[in-house]
Amino acid sequence: MSEYFPSLGARVYAGAQAVPRAMANPDFKTYKASVYNPAVHSEFEGNVISTRPRGTRPRGEWRMSWSSMSDADKATLEAFFRANAGRAFVFVPFERWAASVRTGVPLASSDTRLAVFGDDRLDFVMVTHEPRWAVSVTLYETTDNPVLNQES
Repeated sequence: MSEYFPSLGARVYAGAQAVPRAMANPDFKTYKASVYNPAVHSEFEGNVISTRPRGTRPRGEWRMSWSSMSDADKATLEAFFRANAGRAFVFVPFERWAASVRTGVPLASSDTRLAVFGDDRLDFVMVTHEPRWAVSVTLYETTDNPVLNQES
C-alpha cells in the first residue's frame, strides 16, 4: 500500500515543513476537497443583484478524518499540529497523490500546496480500548507568506 504523505522535497517554501509521511492514510470515504471562491452579493430594489469577487483567487480546502488512528499516529499528528499550528506547511492533496499512484507518474512540485490548519485545536476521540482514536482535520490553502512561515 502506498503512503499518502509522500516525501516532499521538490517545492521549497521558506521555513515550511511537510506533513509527516509516517502516518497511516486517512479514511478516503470521508475525504473532501473543495474550492472556496467567495463573492460579495448585494440586493437592490427591482429584484436586482450585484456581485463581485471577494478575493483575487480561489483557494483549496481539504477535510480528512481517521476513524481508527493508532497511538503512534496520534502522537505524530499532535506533534506536527503543535509545531505548525498558525504556520504554513507543505501538503499534497489526496487527488494528486491518487493520480500519481494510478498512473505511475511521480509527483511534481506543482502537485504540492501550501496549507494551514483550519482549526485551532485537534479533538481526539478514543474509539476502542486498544486505544484507537478518531480525529478530523481541515486544511486551507494559503500563499507563500513570510508571516505564516516564520519561526517562533
